[in-house]
Amino acid sequence: MIWTLLACQAGIPERVMLSGIVFDDRHDEASAVSQASISTLGPEYGEVVGEATSDGRGWFEVEVIAGAPLYMTIEAEGSVPTGFSGMADIADFEVDEGLVWARAESDMDEIRAEFSGCPALDQPGGVIEGEIRAYLPNYEIEGGEWPIAPTAYVLAMDGSGAQPTETCYLDDDGFYSDEATMTGNTGRFAVFGSPTGPVTIEVGYSVDGEPIWAGHYYVHVPEDGTAPLYPLYVELVQ
Repeated sequence: MIWTLLACQAGIPERVMLSGIVFDDRHDEASAVSQASISTLGPEYGEVVGEATSDGRGWFEVEVIAGAPLYMTIEAEGSVPTGFSGMADIADFEVDEGLVWARAESDMDEIRAEFSGCPALDQPGGVIEGEIRAYLPNYEIEGGEWPIAPTAYVLAMDGSGAQPTETCYLDDDGFYSDEATMTGNTGRFAVFGSPTGPVTIEVGYSVDGEPIWAGHYYVHVPEDGTAPLYPLYVELVQ
């Protein structure tokens, strides 16, 4: 209630509209998804703030708390619940195309095949997976993407700060390796059987085996769903 009063005094609305298009993948050739269910949670997490259904163009509009952390779940036919997190604007805003999408069940099958042999592969819970790239402010981007961070790691922690499942990584040929302790040339990682809800992750990297940088983020992992992080950034220390 205190936050609401302050927001009113500053001329900021309590809620704003988030709009965009739901796609069936994150790639440029992805198609829009109609009849996808979109729900949002606010910073307190437990209460649903807004609900919407995408139209024939994949377009949706849904309420979020203005100027606050937001958590979004996308559900669609043939997809697993897909979670995204971010920060809401203080006015109605639209997300860029390709940032909101539903992870297809077939894609999850392919990911599980890539990480076949990961000890936590069949554990209940969620799946956090993605690709780690290095953020370089003065780097000239080729192809619109920052470079892969080959010496990065990810830890997913539950509410008590414990790490209930280990992170798995691919080798440089794109297959799971039980000897891999960092991302390698693919930049890929996966946490199977992860906690669900607002999960804290630590991401960092090393140089010559020495830790250089680490940061912490909240990600939204729906129940029996996935939180795809493409990309997840590490900040290079110069």
